[in-house]
Amino acid sequence: MILQRIIFFLLALFFMSCSDGDSGKSKINIWHQMHYENRKVLREICDEYEQQNSNLQINLTYRETEELRSNFQSSAMGGSGPELIYGPSDQVGPFATMRIIQPLDTLFEESFFAGFVENSIIEYQGSKWMVGDVVGNHLMLIYNKKLIQSPPQNTDELIKEGKALTRDMDG
Repeated sequence: MILQRIIFFLLALFFMSCSDGDSGKSKINIWHQMHYENRKVLREICDEYEQQNSNLQINLTYRETEELRSNFQSSAMGGSGPELIYGPSDQVGPFATMRIIQPLDTLFEESFFAGFVENSIIEYQGSKWMVGDVVGNHLMLIYNKKLIQSPPQNTDELIKEGKALTRDMDG
């Protein structure tokens, strides 16, 4: 399972950057935006990892997309925040520019990345910043066959059809 491989990889990566708490265990704080079903799987994977590493405690915190972005940005700029975030790749550019994340290729040899699908590795300004377990943001255009005989084949056709079917209801 690619998700499990990535989680284990990231947990191992951040293990050495964790701080000790009162429990004597090193803590890894992960902020994520996983749907409920996936959160259960993530917790199971983290529990298994904790069992294999008894000196480690993994804290998971769910945050909505915007809350994840803004809270991580504020926390990281202030020198705190989680050791790991699991979120959308569109924040790599801003986070890298703010220097609040570290490129992965400074931590791993190039051969490490050979085990991943190429388009799952997010690169920005010549560095590798993220390895995704989900690739794509698939959008769909659905049309009403009662209104349009066949779907538009390009943007120009879409605009033409849209104008032809639009009625001015406000005068």
